[in-house]
Amino acid sequence: MRKILSLIFLIVFGLGLQAQLAPDRWESLISLNATKKVVVADSRTYYLSQSGIFYLNHSDNELVSLTKADGLSELEFSTMAYNKAAKKLVVAYANSNIDIITSDNKVVQLSDIKRKNINGDKTIYSISCNGAFCYLSCGFGIVVVDLQRMEVSDTYIIGDEGNYLPVYDIAFSNDGFIYAATKQGIRYAPLEGVNLLDYSNWSLVTAIGLDQYSFDFISFGAGRIWAARKSDEWMGDRTFSRHAESVWYQEIRSIQKIHLLLLTVTSLAITIQK
Repeated sequence: MRKILSLIFLIVFGLGLQAQLAPDRWESLISLNATKKVVVADSRTYYLSQSGIFYLNHSDNELVSLTKADGLSELEFSTMAYNKAAKKLVVAYANSNIDIITSDNKVVQLSDIKRKNINGDKTIYSISCNGAFCYLSCGFGIVVVDLQRMEVSDTYIIGDEGNYLPVYDIAFSNDGFIYAATKQGIRYAPLEGVNLLDYSNWSLVTAIGLDQYSFDFISFGAGRIWAARKSDEWMGDRTFSRHAESVWYQEIRSIQKIHLLLLTVTSLAITIQK
């Protein structure tokens, strides 16, 4: 489902690039066809592909690659996200290593998760940003990175009885809650006023039986929280939306249509519809 945004962007924007780039730059453009993630920064668009990270300068359409020679820690990528408040790109690798890349391409490595002694899944499934922090959805819980201090600030283990619980995605509502799409339903808590390190402060969404399923996608847009779970039933993925703290409805639209509802693609930006 996450590849949908990349494909939409590349179809609209990549075709224009092909006409602008010189023939000797097409090889780099071809690498973008295997793009796993696209994120738009202030003056760049970053592409995460199977062969590496590329970015397009908005000012001159220059396509630049980032490699281990530029300071990247690893070669097998997992995901990435751009934090607009901190103006930094966060890259996660398959081995749970993390790179933080500044606007001048300085790379700072955070190996806390990679080095952490965990008997279980340390995969970083997604990265979500809120303020100058990024929240890593991991196979054991949530890791919060302070991008100003360039360090891990918190780790939330939110499973029942304080057990590890795979978290696949995170979103933030406009009324001050953090939502986590997990292997065991959707968990949520107030961002402020409670100790998020205490698993008992995290609640499980039980409306319309949502606690019975695993969710791998959650996002905020158009004033709502949207969540999706995989399904082998007719019509495939099931999507749901939150209308109030405890009020959820199933959507008749597919996750592809939800993305189209929430997103507008322009030549240089992807913006959430309000």
